[in-house]
Amino acid sequence: MGWNYLVATDEDSTLYYINSSVDDEDVYSLRKVDYEGKKDEEIATFSSRPRHIIYNDENDCFYCIESGSLKKITTDGTKETLENEFKYKYNTLALNKSVFELAWKAFEKGFYDPDMHGIDWDKAFKKYYPYMDYAYSPQIMGEIYSEMMGEVNASHTGFYARNDNPSSQHEIAYGGFVLDYNDVPKKGIKFKEIYRKSKLNKPYNIKPGDVLLEVDGVEIIEDTPIRPLFFNKIDDKIKLKIQTPDSVATVEFKGLSWWQNYILNYDNWVEERKEIVKELTNDKIGYAHIRNMGWSSYEDFVQDVFANNWEKDALIIDVRNNPGGWIHDWLIELLTKKPYAFTTNRIFNAEKQPFPGDTWTRPTILLINQNSFSDAEIFPNIYKHFGLGKVIGMPTSGSVIGTGHVTFMDGSSMRMPGSGWYSAEDVNMEGNGATPDIYLDQTFEEKILDDDVQLKRAIEELKKELK
Repeated sequence: MGWNYLVATDEDSTLYYINSSVDDEDVYSLRKVDYEGKKDEEIATFSSRPRHIIYNDENDCFYCIESGSLKKITTDGTKETLENEFKYKYNTLALNKSVFELAWKAFEKGFYDPDMHGIDWDKAFKKYYPYMDYAYSPQIMGEIYSEMMGEVNASHTGFYARNDNPSSQHEIAYGGFVLDYNDVPKKGIKFKEIYRKSKLNKPYNIKPGDVLLEVDGVEIIEDTPIRPLFFNKIDDKIKLKIQTPDSVATVEFKGLSWWQNYILNYDNWVEERKEIVKELTNDKIGYAHIRNMGWSSYEDFVQDVFANNWEKDALIIDVRNNPGGWIHDWLIELLTKKPYAFTTNRIFNAEKQPFPGDTWTRPTILLINQNSFSDAEIFPNIYKHFGLGKVIGMPTSGSVIGTGHVTFMDGSSMRMPGSGWYSAEDVNMEGNGATPDIYLDQTFEEKILDDDVQLKRAIEELKKELK
């Protein structure tokens, strides 16, 4: 599962490829498989995305950059760090000026709009370049370039200056729970929320209101700083002592990365939406949230439509808080495809069944909000164009440009918004967000209480349509 890309082949018909996990964006592995897709085996794993990976025939091994270090990986899975040191000198100010000029030229050639959103790009360069006389660090260069780039007023932009003086930072481990900092007892700290897929829920059955007493033997009192107790413990075993109504429980779990914890949070939120829809509709209306516009989310959506909600009378499609991607065409194809014939089979008692069977012909409704970005804005625009159903929520941000990435000689890099998107009415979607048919926002109080009034309104509208 996840996404894959080929890195090498050898003479005995073996393919070597990098796999990225669906559930954890920080987990990558080098794998091998034969041409028939059989004998798929893991060779090695990486803590971050391996860069510039190449295969060396003579040594029968791979070389790559992982977390800034040069690595050697043999085909039998042995991985080692190759020590290396290079000494060189350069004029920091002159380098920064050169990179600034390269980035300015690259942006002019790559930006999707030749008119640069009405900005005279040459004039912008003349305005900001004199400040580069004071850019004695890459950070200052980055600030100056970002100001110049901001003149264009476009989404999907960003300049990332090299870091000449990297410093180590504490990585915080998570556990699929939220602590309550508003109700702190003299000893310990209460759990405010336990995510459903957290180890604390199953198998340990920890509940909100239970009190965390210790983390790895460190007792928690009134003035104990909590976050440092979880520093640099991702993938490590963490031991907690927790006061429950019946006893003091000892709990062990593996420290999670921010992304792994986010997935637990997201899954929790989606399951709560599903339960709301099930309860308020007597399980007659289905619900499907699209997390992002990537392929795994499309596969989840297909599962939601044709398996989890196939027998429902209508479907709520939710792209709120969706950061974007590229699957709008597949989603629209699924929702617009219609049966064109009937077929019979004795397995189904010779009853006529519509063909193709993987079509959804019942009512749908779409939820959007101001946190629906990029391809999650293209999709509702097309959804409205085809009249597939009502759209409820708040206008999206209007951040719609297809983007790539450019890396410069010093290691600095820049996003390149190179593809414009226009509606069927020839309206530039950049700067013009998708608009709902029914405008409805959540108040701060409703957000705090998780009172999903947008979802409830979608249910009301579909009930009207089903009468």
